[in-house]
Amino acid sequence: MPDGRKQDSKTPAVSVIVPVYNVEPYLRRCIDSLINQTLQNIEIILVDDGSTDGCGHICNEYATKDSRIHVTHQKNAGLSEARNAGIDRAKANYLMFVDSDDWVEPDFCKIPLTIAKEQHADLVMFQFRDLNNGIERNRHDAFSEGIKTEVEALSLIFGGVGLAAWSKLYHRDLFRKNRYPKGMVYEDVVLTPILVHGSKKTVYTSATLYNRERRLGSITTTLSEKNARDCFHAHIMTVQRLKEWGFASIAEQHYQSFALGFVGRDRHCPELTSKCIQYLRSLKRCPSHFSFKQRIKFHLFVISPTLYRFVYRAYHLFRP
Repeated sequence: MPDGRKQDSKTPAVSVIVPVYNVEPYLRRCIDSLINQTLQNIEIILVDDGSTDGCGHICNEYATKDSRIHVTHQKNAGLSEARNAGIDRAKANYLMFVDSDDWVEPDFCKIPLTIAKEQHADLVMFQFRDLNNGIERNRHDAFSEGIKTEVEALSLIFGGVGLAAWSKLYHRDLFRKNRYPKGMVYEDVVLTPILVHGSKKTVYTSATLYNRERRLGSITTTLSEKNARDCFHAHIMTVQRLKEWGFASIAEQHYQSFALGFVGRDRHCPELTSKCIQYLRSLKRCPSHFSFKQRIKFHLFVISPTLYRFVYRAYHLFRP
């Protein structure tokens, strides 16, 4: 995909978009990790989404110290609208995203940008470090580096680098007609597959460039009724879209994995959980693509969905 605009020496090479909302204890760590990038020619867009703590003041403080930092203050509209506001303001040909309670490695911008330029890639995916209370969770990377077909790229987002916005570098043209859905959590579940589908060349590197901190109260750890419904419908939308694109097998595999996880997590939407239980019970055997952990979960589910949900929640409550 050709560059969407010409660049001069004053144009940043990468625009890093950081939605900010009530993460005061973590925000400085995040911004400091961006200020200290080995690639200095970047812009850092902090979108204060109506924070009620000290985040707005911290954003302004950093902006006075570093001319690469630009701050937007807006009424609280949610993560999707904060990201969209950053996209609209971005000046670079390449975009990246960071959640404001996480932090990144020094080469977070440099390595993906170098790959994108060398390979003329629209999308570069990379690995991340998954932390829970400061303890790293084991992750197994079974994917080879290099240029990926669309099928391989989709397999990566559903089983390798994940659907999150922040484990990727994007050419801005991918967002020419695409934005994160308004008012919806799990918005990247909806948009990331669309961006992969729109990419003419996708490259993967196993470099670990992002640090994700799981914490109580975050969207991914708090499955309220609204979050649960958004989660379910986002995955259903993605499954339907995959089928429309001709990837029925990937769609089925994704729904199998999602349904198993949803049954264990959900506490607020019994009718949606019941749909997943009915679907899983219709399977004649354990799906062959399931990981070792998923196989254990599935067989426990077969014995008793109630027992499976109890064990699932106890495990996720007490694990480090």
